[in-house]
Amino acid sequence: MSFFTTRQRCPACDCPERSVFLDLPYDSGQVYEHLVDKYQKRMGKFEPACVQGERYMIAECKSCDLLYQVQLPTAEMLTKVYSEWIDYDAARRRDEEKRGGKINQYNYEFALLNKWAKGKKLKVFDYGMGHGRWLEVAYVHGHTGYGYEYDAHRHYKANSLYTVLSLEEIDQHQFDFINTEQVFEHLSHPAETLHMLAKALKPGGMLRISVPEGITMRGKIKQDMRLDFSPYAKIPMGPLVPLQHLNCYAGRSMQIMASRAGLQPFYLPLGWLIGCKADWSTPKAVMLNVLQPLKMQLLHKKVSPMRYFVKPH
Repeated sequence: MSFFTTRQRCPACDCPERSVFLDLPYDSGQVYEHLVDKYQKRMGKFEPACVQGERYMIAECKSCDLLYQVQLPTAEMLTKVYSEWIDYDAARRRDEEKRGGKINQYNYEFALLNKWAKGKKLKVFDYGMGHGRWLEVAYVHGHTGYGYEYDAHRHYKANSLYTVLSLEEIDQHQFDFINTEQVFEHLSHPAETLHMLAKALKPGGMLRISVPEGITMRGKIKQDMRLDFSPYAKIPMGPLVPLQHLNCYAGRSMQIMASRAGLQPFYLPLGWLIGCKADWSTPKAVMLNVLQPLKMQLLHKKVSPMRYFVKPH
């Protein structure tokens, strides 16, 4: 029994033409060593038989530049990875230890959202909510929050701060703002998911996609084919980590998916990106507050790993 299927076409634009950059075995070498270290030693469980005879293949779409894993884990395999191999109690403890660690980032995002909404309180939806931290901050900012999470362990049904939806309930709502943070790299069918979310967005509403940075990786992987999953890797393989990060948005793929879903890009004004920063206490903070938005606007405006899209009226 195989726990993988082969992607014959690009999951973003449906193009069949691609270039394969890496083709390595799952059951030996560095890929296997990575799986053992990540799941068996650090997460709690690993079943080597599930990857026996399978390949870790990375391809680039010749149409939209998406980097993606050709061998796609089946739904059963993904359930094993997210709900069985990963020790939920340990993951919850790690989350609790880091609770509040992203508060400055979230407050910055909501300051930007407040600028766009002109102070209006919104009906917001977090698709792939994890442990619900973004929704907790949304509540503090006065928004009405809804969330969905694939992992059944984190899919709480009772919460006084926000409402958890099943997948089937999403299209019964119309949201002012939809957040997806570190989600689209995990999706087996990202174009279909984006189309579903666009239908749940009000006309005039906004959707945010934030994914791992794949722009520099795309250039490096073409120059140096050595594979290394360590934190000090010359090629940062994190954006395409086996079994989990199935897609890497390093080119025009996100824009094409959004356009086909009826969404238009929204570029945050540079004044907002700089003015909504909260910490100006040190020279380093001042430099980062100015240079990071400039980099986003001048270098990576159309291929940034964090993109906003709006649904036309």
